[in-house]
Amino acid sequence: MATLLKKPAYRAHKDDVPLRRARPSAGTNDVPLSVQIVYGTETSMMFAERGAGYHTRPHRHDAEQFNYILGGEIWFFVDGFGYRCRAGDIMRIPRYKVHWAYVLEGGESARVIETHTLPLIGNHEEARKTSVPLLAPDEEPRFVVNEVIPTPPEEVAVVESRAFADPEGTASPGRPNYYVNLAKVTSRRTRPTTTPDSEFKTTQRIYGMDTSLLFADRDPGYHTHPHRHDCEQLNYILSGEIWFFVEDKAWRCRAGDIMRIPRGKVHWAWVKGNENSAVIESHAPPLPGNGPEARAAAAGLLAADEVLTDDRAARNERVDMSAAEVRRIETAAMAEEEAALGT
Repeated sequence: MATLLKKPAYRAHKDDVPLRRARPSAGTNDVPLSVQIVYGTETSMMFAERGAGYHTRPHRHDAEQFNYILGGEIWFFVDGFGYRCRAGDIMRIPRYKVHWAYVLEGGESARVIETHTLPLIGNHEEARKTSVPLLAPDEEPRFVVNEVIPTPPEEVAVVESRAFADPEGTASPGRPNYYVNLAKVTSRRTRPTTTPDSEFKTTQRIYGMDTSLLFADRDPGYHTHPHRHDCEQLNYILSGEIWFFVEDKAWRCRAGDIMRIPRGKVHWAWVKGNENSAVIESHAPPLPGNGPEARAAAAGLLAADEVLTDDRAARNERVDMSAAEVRRIETAAMAEEEAALGT
């Protein structure tokens, strides 16, 4: 990908992110973990593939973790409960909860997109060297690390045996509601709250206490008005093409791109072409939707004693900017971007 001069490095393509294949720091065996990691100041996004037999020791970290399962099957164990996760499942691991993962022997590899809030890019120097920052020169993230919790193997075996005997959790009273399949999350087809006359988008939202995920499919012509929110946003483009504008700069993003929007920055998006654009977005703190209908449709992966209060949730805030000013910025910024990309 061409280097964009005079612009923050808010974007990377997944194919340009180094692939690191290593034994996990909390691993119990030699089954490797293949990872690619990008990060901002508040969130990291990891593309991980775990082979059959992969098994970690109980550990914890000062970061909320979301897992979106792309393929295969993986078990997560959190605070003594087991969760069998398959393609389409979203699994949350709360901040500082003791947990571990297991891909059963004889099965296929598990492919997962993970987010961590705060950024978790690995305990070793090599992991940090191969992770890609999506940062401006003056930004500095605060990383967290995995902390292995010494646990007798027989205790781990008891938890796993109990979970394997009840894979749906129907006989596990008190098991927190930490996972959901995307097909069961309410889908809403709306125009953006900041631009009521725009084309439509179809969205599904899932949230925890520190992070939310948004699965969005935007129609051709979709265009938001400049807005901002008190949360960092990471976007992974699944398909199509979408333009992101951050202040007075533009980034043309296509399938495989990861695009960061820093907390508080004025930004907007435009699906300029004639194809839909599908994007997975993470927001930290959570952005569960501005209105009561959006909030009611979002799936909260929370324990019984957890409540996402309004003071912990972010909101979209429309920024006053004339249509002429938006067009002026877009024209100049897109010309700069296309020149940098050689198109």
